[in-house]
Amino acid sequence: MYLNNKSIFDLLSFHIVDENIVDETILERWVEQAMVNDDYSFETGLLGIAWYISFLIENNYLVGDPDEILADLDDLIYKLTLKEVLQESIHVEKHLNLITYYQQRIGNDSKDHIYNRFTHFECLKLLIARLNEVLLDPKSFDQKELPLIIDILLKYSYLAIYVTDESLLEKPFYSSIENILDRFILEHVFIENVFIAKLFLCVKQYDNRYWWGKFQKILQSNGSNETSLWSELYLHIGETDLKDVNLKHFMKYDMDSKTLFDFVTNTNVYGD
Repeated sequence: MYLNNKSIFDLLSFHIVDENIVDETILERWVEQAMVNDDYSFETGLLGIAWYISFLIENNYLVGDPDEILADLDDLIYKLTLKEVLQESIHVEKHLNLITYYQQRIGNDSKDHIYNRFTHFECLKLLIARLNEVLLDPKSFDQKELPLIIDILLKYSYLAIYVTDESLLEKPFYSSIENILDRFILEHVFIENVFIAKLFLCVKQYDNRYWWGKFQKILQSNGSNETSLWSELYLHIGETDLKDVNLKHFMKYDMDSKTLFDFVTNTNVYGD
């Protein structure tokens, strides 16, 4: 990793938790090192730093036109996207990272760069189509694959509400949520607490009362006295509409920088 072994998740965490002022020289050095190392990854490379710059501009921590600042990186990431969606095998994490980038860039609404916005949407649609293949494949629901499935579902719950036309993902999203919830209830599936927390946020965010009732059964079957990220979130947020929850709710919990990133980029909680 670059810059004293830090990742883009660490940069975001430092910025949010410690309310650090953005050091533009760090951003410049990050881009330079990523270019030298031909690193296009999200965690340490150009994809992640491009997302972070876009995020900072949208939230008024940097000043500038993101379409102009990120023009060269947009072109590189567009080519990376086409290469990824044309692969025979689907790398779920890479697809999710690219979607995170495009949902952020779409959020940088610019009337002067309509073509860029169109391109971002088209890339987003291509990536969603490939992830739909994963959700519609019964083999994807093997025990070891459930964390990735839950990551997709949390992302879809955000996209359906805030970013894109729900029809692009509705069928695989609905069937997969039903599948996952029923398995947790009937089979007592064991999975890391962080993914239960993500499933909780997915159900809360989409605000489907039927799914919420099923999730409460999962809570009851796992014991309400258990101390964990998901149970703490449940007890703190409870029946509150997730639209009324902000980032301060999440800062009460000791979570790693990647988990914080997942919550910030898959829910509408960032802000005061």
